[in-house]
Amino acid sequence: MNIKRICQFLLDKEPGKSDAKLRYRIKWNNNKNIVACNVGYRVDIDKWVVG
Repeated sequence: MNIKRICQFLLDKEPGKSDAKLRYRIKWNNNKNIVACNVGYRVDIDKWVVG
């Protein structure tokens, strides 16, 4: 069985803070199923490279 998936690291920004929670999201079945989990780290928004 071949399952296509999309995996992303996202920032969960909070108002008034210079850092954000790092989240990991996995999508499969044409984006019908989504699982997002908190990684447990905070990252500096200014140092994060969006690509």
